[in-house]
Amino acid sequence: MSGARAQIRVGNLHQLAQARGGGPPAQVMRALRDHLITARVPRGSIRFAGNAIEVDLAGLWPFSVYSVSLADQFWRTLCADLGDAPIDCGDDRFYPLLHIALSGLSLHEVPQDSLDPLDPDPAFAPCQATPLLRNDIALCARWLDELRAGQLQLAFQPVLRVDPGDGACLYQEALLRRAEDPAESPAAAIQALERQGLIGRLDWSVLWTVIGLLEIHPDRELACNVSALTLRPNAWWRELIRYLCGRRAVASRLLIELTETSPIAHPGSALRLMRELQDTGVRIVLDDMGSGHAELSALNGARYDAVKIDQSLLRQARQGPAGRETLKWVTRACAHRSPCVVIEGVETPDDLHLVRYAGAQAAQGHFLGRPDTEPEWNFREPCTVLNRLQEYLTDQRPAR
Repeated sequence: MSGARAQIRVGNLHQLAQARGGGPPAQVMRALRDHLITARVPRGSIRFAGNAIEVDLAGLWPFSVYSVSLADQFWRTLCADLGDAPIDCGDDRFYPLLHIALSGLSLHEVPQDSLDPLDPDPAFAPCQATPLLRNDIALCARWLDELRAGQLQLAFQPVLRVDPGDGACLYQEALLRRAEDPAESPAAAIQALERQGLIGRLDWSVLWTVIGLLEIHPDRELACNVSALTLRPNAWWRELIRYLCGRRAVASRLLIELTETSPIAHPGSALRLMRELQDTGVRIVLDDMGSGHAELSALNGARYDAVKIDQSLLRQARQGPAGRETLKWVTRACAHRSPCVVIEGVETPDDLHLVRYAGAQAAQGHFLGRPDTEPEWNFREPCTVLNRLQEYLTDQRPAR
């Protein structure tokens, strides 16, 4: 594989520099070089190129025959080698957003979207004040530290049919919780991870944890949230689709709830990926309709298996006739995009009456079932979120 190389950049390095009031921290790049050396990459194969690191893969490429799946595996393992642990930068614990591009591996075969799944389009990088940046970096570090330490858990809340006399459970949604403080909302941490471009680390860990539960419990149907920023074709998604194609019984019981708290950089690619997932049997749910960005709901040709209406519209409906009619109108509009409309935030019997008045098929909320970290169907045991990058470090490293 003469001429094969990897180029490594840190997408959120400028944010760290801004937060610290200086230029790009050199210790980050040196730390990445040291990680490569620890991963048995010869020092002579590594060179700095501006704010990037280039690695000569000659002699490192472990396969005599090239294939996309093997290249993907090599790329994911490199991501794990470099990105699993944080880098200490003075008072900051910094998780790098890695852009890793492979080249020289028969370029006509290498998918052009083989970039890190955590990599947002630079045009969407937010401008933030320095205090917010420092808070984001600290919040991301705390949650990703707890992910690595096995201190994040899942709570499960049912989504129920609302037809009188029915009440059947359609599925249960997996909700993120801190073991130390299960009552703390993850919303602020998720927004910080999105702004830093690191939300994919959490999304992939939760997603594969839920898949593991589906393997163990063949009578369960489970959903998990995935940020719109994570919805980009790449090596991580290709691995998931290959896995689910061979396990249709698992795929048919998995629901992915897409959240619109951040904009989609590449709508066309997102739509193609959604269709590939649905072809395996996975159901796609549009979450929080009526809040956030509108790209997912506006995707031409998108077919959603369910649409969830944000609880803010139910709160408005409690206020009087105008709010009730708005909820009913939105429910009808959603019914044109999906065979199932779910209304979130049901807290009282009156809320359930409003859901039925609006014409929705299902509902979710504390009145119908509170999130449970120790559900009976999971042997009343907490479900720890598994760190996907650590799994690559231990179980899926290719021989070199």
